[in-house]
Amino acid sequence: MQQEGDILKTMTDEMQEGIRKFVEETMGRTLGKKKIKAFYVRTRKAGNIKIEIGKYLDRRESDTSNEEVIAIFESDAFFVCTPNRGAFRGHPYIFGTEEVLQIEELE
Repeated sequence: MQQEGDILKTMTDEMQEGIRKFVEETMGRTLGKKKIKAFYVRTRKAGNIKIEIGKYLDRRESDTSNEEVIAIFESDAFFVCTPNRGAFRGHPYIFGTEEVLQIEELE
C-alpha cells in the first residue's frame, strides 16, 4: 500500500520541471519560480486546511483517496499537482489566491 511521501522519494529536479512545464501548457499560464512546500487555505468543503508536498490532499478536497501532493505552483492562482491531477494527466487542483492564508517555501 502506498504511504505518504512515497512519490517524493523518487522525484528528481527534472521530473519536477517536467510537471511545471505540463501545468504551464495545460493551464496556459506562466508559473512563478517560488518553491512552495505548503500553504494554508480556506475552503468551502473542508474549512481551513494545510496542503503540503509529500502529504495526502484532504479527502474532502480530492477526487480520490490517498492523493499525494507532489508539486505546488503559484501564478494568478495556486496549482496543486497529484499523480491523478496535474502531474501526469489532467488539470491540477486550483485554489484562488484570496483563499490562501499562508505560504511555506522550501529552503
